[in-house]
Amino acid sequence: MRIKLLIALAAVLVLSHWQPALAQDKLNFAYISPNAGSSSVLWIAKDAGIFKKHNLDVNVIYIEGTPKALMSLFAGELHVVAGTGPAVASAKVRGADVSMVMGFEVFLPYYLVAQPNIKTIEDLKGKIGANHTVATSADFAIRLGLKSIGLDPDKDVNLRVVGATNLRLIMMQQKQADFTIISTTEREEAEKMGLKVVADLASKKIPYPHAGLISSQKMLKEKRDTMLRFGRATVEAIHYFKNNNP
Repeated sequence: MRIKLLIALAAVLVLSHWQPALAQDKLNFAYISPNAGSSSVLWIAKDAGIFKKHNLDVNVIYIEGTPKALMSLFAGELHVVAGTGPAVASAKVRGADVSMVMGFEVFLPYYLVAQPNIKTIEDLKGKIGANHTVATSADFAIRLGLKSIGLDPDKDVNLRVVGATNLRLIMMQQKQADFTIISTTEREEAEKMGLKVVADLASKKIPYPHAGLISSQKMLKEKRDTMLRFGRATVEAIHYFKNNNP
């Protein structure tokens, strides 16, 4: 009888101190560009286990362009998007439940580049420009870049929708376009291809919500703790990147 009592007491003590592991909150998260500059931190948060450390099970998905990613956000298929400001503003004025909750890059990090045979601004008139889709930062930047050198993007040149930076650079490499817009991380590659900068927007430090985390007010209210942990994990990933990147 004494042995049974001791076993029962031990079981009570063990159970009183045992706590089940908290289930990780699942999130579907999309990034919108293969550009390492805008996506590296988020890959690190996943691959280095930082999301997991903050009790998050994050499914990382690539969707080209913020407008497409926002459609999935509105449909409830995504919880968070790493995207750009123009699509958020455009959706917001149309009454959509969307907000940029954290900024990564708060200025336009873009360069308008052209083929080596383009010698003057006048040479760009009538030429083909490789562009991204409407309501993306790249589309805004290429138009701003053209205006900054005195050209009308709707009249003086022929802008063609190609897609993300890697696709635009391929088109330039194949000589199917005369100019395009690139971000800071692609400048070295563009220069190796012989492309030259005709408008430097990056050096102007134009205030602009180029990249950040996007979600809905509904998500922020219903999953406040989850979103706070996602934000903390992202900040930790930024710190990790800055201190471990050779």
